[in-house]
Amino acid sequence: MEAFETAKSELQDSLNQIRELHTKWLAQKQNENLKIQIEELINQSIEDLEHLQEALDIIDKNAVKFNVATKDILSNKQFISASTKTIETIRSNINNPTYASKNNNVKGDKWSRLNEEIERENDQFIGSQIQKNQQLRQQTEIELDEFAKSAEALHQLSKDLQTELIDQDEVLENVKQDVEVTEGRMTLAIKKVNELLDKTNEKTSWCIIITLIVVLAGLVVAVVFV
Repeated sequence: MEAFETAKSELQDSLNQIRELHTKWLAQKQNENLKIQIEELINQSIEDLEHLQEALDIIDKNAVKFNVATKDILSNKQFISASTKTIETIRSNINNPTYASKNNNVKGDKWSRLNEEIERENDQFIGSQIQKNQQLRQQTEIELDEFAKSAEALHQLSKDLQTELIDQDEVLENVKQDVEVTEGRMTLAIKKVNELLDKTNEKTSWCIIITLIVVLAGLVVAVVFV
């Protein structure tokens, strides 16, 4: 759609140039050089109008795909129709000297109205472009605001995750220290058990072993649940 609007703008410039040359042609009593320039511009503009019409037909058939409103399509159709009529009228005028001479004595009232119509269409086109640019800018600002909010939310989430990881590291470090302390105590207890076993008889040893097992179990439970 952007390419279509660019081509439309270029055609509008060509129409304005044709209008200016035609006004000069009338004022200079049908200057032949001006007529040649006008005819060249008219031929090029007719080609451009055909291309625009083909492009608009494609856009009209795929309006949903191109996200184009019906009113915009109608506006472009009116622009092409009015531009075609303008070109045909000017071409008919420069190719009919008798008609041109007759109307030149009336000081170009008809062409003044035509110029006003073209200027009005040009103003409408420019206004339409300004409105579209404003809408695009507003949409861009909304999208940027949403992006900024999302970025801020992600930043906050990152900070929360970092804090959580630090807390988890502290918990793991505390658990590691408790395990090391418990291992030390169990190693010491086992060492003492072995010493006692060496100094007592078998019966007494079994009693001590059972007692120590109970004590060790108590220590383990205390470490785990405290």
